[in-house]
Amino acid sequence: MKTDTAKAAALAARDRIARRYMPEADALARSMARRLRGLAELDDLIQEARTALVFAAARVTPGADPLPYLRSSIAGALRRYVRDRVRLVRVPRHAHESGGYPLGHDSLDAPMHEGGAAFLDLLEAPEPEEAAPRDALAAEVAQMAERLPAADAAALRLLVMEGRSIREAAASLGVAPMTASRRRDRAVDAIRYALGA
Repeated sequence: MKTDTAKAAALAARDRIARRYMPEADALARSMARRLRGLAELDDLIQEARTALVFAAARVTPGADPLPYLRSSIAGALRRYVRDRVRLVRVPRHAHESGGYPLGHDSLDAPMHEGGAAFLDLLEAPEPEEAAPRDALAAEVAQMAERLPAADAAALRLLVMEGRSIREAAASLGVAPMTASRRRDRAVDAIRYALGA
């Protein structure tokens, strides 16, 4: 009987906090949508922010100011959502300045106008002399990765070279996402040090 009362009180406290800070969650989602310039739907970001708010509200320490913790939790959930679901393709600055590429274009495959060419078709391929040094650097980095500790090299390969999400890599490695991230960071730091960067 007491446990049911305690659970009901905890749920009521969570709901009060979630209702009170819902505008803050929505504001963080709108801010992220503005930064992404149409690459993610506002409704999806709001849903993600509100879900994170409800989960975080249940973990708020009684008596403490919940706002910093809630903001941090919501912002983290939004960053993970963007990282896992939104692909950002950056067009070089000189191309934007030339005026040929709109900043808010939604899809690279969509035609620029009725019956026109796709945005992807207008992007220039790198010159062969630009690609060669990158290939040489990639080969050098791959050789350096072989000399790293196995756990760090595996995290580097999955997260950087294969482009997997933190969650996917962590599941493949059988570790927590934070552990996978730390291993990747150690590997990247070691390679930067070896390159003198």
